[in-house]
Amino acid sequence: MSSNNNSKRCFTVMIVPHSEEATYSLRIPLYLVQAAVVLLVLGVTGFCVLGYSYLKVAAEAREAETLRQLSRAQQEEIDALAIETQRMMEQVHAIDDLVELVTERLEIERVKLMMLCRTNLLKATVLRHPYTVTILLTVAHHQRILPRQL
Repeated sequence: MSSNNNSKRCFTVMIVPHSEEATYSLRIPLYLVQAAVVLLVLGVTGFCVLGYSYLKVAAEAREAETLRQLSRAQQEEIDALAIETQRMMEQVHAIDDLVELVTERLEIERVKLMMLCRTNLLKATVLRHPYTVTILLTVAHHQRILPRQL
């Protein structure tokens, strides 16, 4: 009987016009009203979840765009540093070439100084240390043994 009683329970909506027309009565079974409320709650919940998801994705999209801009800026900086590094490497190679040239000339001057030392014009021992060569060259210049320009 309770099953039969639940099926007979209805929700009645009455429409009463202001004029003297007849009233309308709409009987809706209670399970349809309950189903409509459940659907409404599910719809509102779904809308809220959808809104939350949209806000979360929008925040992630903003963060991704910020990271892309940061990545672009860092890539530009890396490119600029690569160009600067290349320029510095070219300068280092130029300095290496200059060092090689100076070393060749110093070897020539070292040989001259060794010849001078052997002939007792300079009483010093030429060592391989660059400061010693510089000192001996300076002494030789002051004594006018070697010309100023090497």
